[in-house]
Amino acid sequence: GGDRDYDDVVISVDIGQYNINMLSQTVTQPTVTLSDADSSHLASVIITTKGFDPSDSLNLPTDSRFDVTTEQHGADFIFTITAKSGAEPVADFESFLNHTFFSTSDTVEGDRMISYQAIDTDANVSNIETIAISVTVTHEDIVAQQSDFGAGDDTLHLNAQVLGQAFDLGVGHDTAHLDQHGMAFGSAEAQHLRNVEVIDARAASHNDITLSFDDVIDMTDDTHHLTILGHAGDALNLTGDGVHNWSVVDQGADFTTYAYSDGINQAMVEVSNQMAQTIV
Repeated sequence: GGDRDYDDVVISVDIGQYNINMLSQTVTQPTVTLSDADSSHLASVIITTKGFDPSDSLNLPTDSRFDVTTEQHGADFIFTITAKSGAEPVADFESFLNHTFFSTSDTVEGDRMISYQAIDTDANVSNIETIAISVTVTHEDIVAQQSDFGAGDDTLHLNAQVLGQAFDLGVGHDTAHLDQHGMAFGSAEAQHLRNVEVIDARAASHNDITLSFDDVIDMTDDTHHLTILGHAGDALNLTGDGVHNWSVVDQGADFTTYAYSDGINQAMVEVSNQMAQTIV
């Protein structure tokens, strides 16, 4: 099927404002958009890196629907992400790519290139889209820029290097992303964050999240609605004030929603059913 035109499968990538300055940031996440005029499904996507330092990593999520093969050339890699069933929806490939992020642990300056190419189920091959991530260690005043994100839907990647720093994600639907295996995120970490709508633990594994009612009130915006995403092996411990309790207000196949009120403030937390939940 399809007319097999080269331009039918189109891929675009946006790095936005997120280049890396090692004084304030160690990770960044490109935004990838895929489209195919002839089909709603793709067969595979190829990611190629160029100019990587040995301290750099391109971190891919784990997804049971996809096989990932890796070919290494020095510090660079070619990743081929293939649908195990032969085809997966374009939106699912896009979601996989948008949970892929770059990280670095050293202060080696320079541009890192990441290229993307998609192949649909008719073997049509997309354009190659390349973005550059610039790693710098200059003493620019970007700590404030990155700690106050302003308007827009932002993703803050949290790892051992940035936990404990203060971040205000501003206006928008904003996500705090737990990027390391076995992280513990609790009151000590939550108190440094403001205007968070989502905590996403899905990129890593075995992350433990412990939040009180006060933590939820303080770290969210005026709606005090928090969504927590996780997989099996992740755990949430949600506590009250010893007088009032969280109560279930909605339970679906994928999420359970809890509400809490102390008579003055109200909060709502929506939790992925895949993760363990202890609610008090």
